[in-house]
This record gives sequence, C-alpha cells and structure tokens, in this order.
Amino acid sequence: VKDKDGYDKITECSSTISGSNYVGGIVGLLDDYSRVINCFSYADITGGAEVGGIVGHNDYASKATDIRTMVMNCMFYGDITGGTAVSPVYGGNNINNLKGGLNTFNYYAYDKLKTKAITSYNCALAVEEKYLNRFEFYRLLLNSNKKLAAFYVTGNAADANQMAKWVLDTADRQIANPMP
Repeated sequence: VKDKDGYDKITECSSTISGSNYVGGIVGLLDDYSRVINCFSYADITGGAEVGGIVGHNDYASKATDIRTMVMNCMFYGDITGGTAVSPVYGGNNINNLKGGLNTFNYYAYDKLKTKAITSYNCALAVEEKYLNRFEFYRLLLNSNKKLAAFYVTGNAADANQMAKWVLDTADRQIANPMP
C-alpha cells in the first residue's frame, strides 16, 4: 500500500513463525556486517533451537572498537513457545553495553512473553505491554536515539535525518486499559 507521500507501507500484519535451528521474528541468523535497527515484531514463535523475538542468533559480539552486527531500537510484543535457548530480542553473542561500550535500547513486552523460560536476556529490557504501547514511551525513547541509530547504520551520527521516526500505528489502538 502506498501512503499519501508515495512511500510503500506494510500494515496490520501478524504471523506465527516456526523453524528448526535459528528462529527470529525478523531474522534467523545475523552475521557478517548485518544490522537490525528500529524494528518490531508481534510474531508468535513456535520452534527452533535458538530463538529470539527479533533475531534468533547474533553471530558476532560487537564492541565499540569493532561494530559488525547490531540489534538496536527493537521491540518484541509476541510470545515464544519453542526453542532450547530463548532470548526476548536476540539470541547468540551479546552486543554488550557494559563491557563493549555499545548501547542497544531493546525492549520486550514481558507480560506477553510468558510461555517459554528465558535463557539469555542480551541487554533487553522488560516493559509491561501497556507502557510499551504508550506513544509517549516509545516515541520519546526511540526517536531520541536517532543519531546513535544513524551512526550504527551509516557510520555518521550527522545522518540522523535519514532515520525514519518511530510510529507504531497499530500499537496505540491495542491499549486495552490506557493509563490516564
């Protein structure tokens, strides 16, 4: 579907994802110099050995002096019912913000991710879904990271104007009990 400005848009999608090895809501295996930035998934994931809400397995532990793979500004709103190793946003090697000097700003709806026990968090932060869906939360938080996201994508923080603003059209309509 084209929006009013002529841009392609995919909206109101849902999915159930299943696999046998690395399984993620968007990417199964992230390796080489690949980046997953500003993504979200509502997928329910039902299989796989190593499973992540966004990326099943990150193959490289990036650090500030050697950024190869990156998972940043991602949110997972689904559930995981399969997998031996389960991570709420991404599995595999940690892009560590404590020792490696990188910030990832990844979040998941902990009240939705309830079927399978989490084995590795990889710096993902748990947020109750009603807050994660709040426009004030994700717009301010994720859009404030546009320069950092631009740096991870292009290598230049000055390219922040090339990063699209976060707008989760479906999230605001799904709030069952909005806060006052």
